[in-house]
Amino acid sequence: MKIEKEKTEELLKAKDEILKQKDEEIENRGKEQEKLQVELKKFQKLKEFQT
Repeated sequence: MKIEKEKTEELLKAKDEILKQKDEEIENRGKEQEKLQVELKKFQKLKEFQT
């Protein structure tokens, strides 16, 4: 019973670590998307200015 509990705890820790990594990936993607949107707006304004 003790061994099963330890294995379960190890699995939960591993899954928790994976979830943390995925959460960081999603956060980084969101930041990158925001940067790209700002850059796109700059290009759109530049294009409007040139016409």
